[in-house]
Order: sequence, then structure tokens, then C-alpha cells
Amino acid sequence: MALREESRANVESDEGALYRMNRSAQAEGAFGILKSNWGFERFLAKVIAKVSCEIHLACCAFNILKYLAKLNSGRVGTHFHPLKE
Repeated sequence: MALREESRANVESDEGALYRMNRSAQAEGAFGILKSNWGFERFLAKVIAKVSCEIHLACCAFNILKYLAKLNSGRVGTHFHPLKE
């Protein structure tokens, strides 16, 4: 429970509010890339546990590729957009 309370305090802080404002529209782009660029439109599995595993693997692959692109361009540790105040 202590970790949950710490997480809630981080999210509700002033800095957390700034991060939330900057994250609002980012999820749609990731799903668009998975669907149109990678052709990920249907799950191969039928069981919910395997579907969950499949989407987690796709998300991990997306995040690794995104990190590598950021690493190659020298932008590690920076934000895509400056934080709004």
C-alpha cells in the first residue's frame, strides 16, 4: 500500500500534473502505428491470457524501438515537447 500512496502523491503533484497534460494525446499515435504500420489488426490467440501476452509483447517492441530511435538521435533524457506551465 505504501507504493500505491507514493504513486498517487507523484501523480497528484504539480510536476505530475504537467506530465499528465503532455501525455494526453500520445496513446492514440502508438495504436495507430501498431495497426497501420505494423499490420497489427487482429490477435492470433483466442484465450484472454494469451491475448494479454500478445499485446504486451507488441507494446514492449514498440517501446524498445522508440527508445532506440531516441538513443540514436541523442534525445535520451529529454521530452518531445517542453513541459507546459
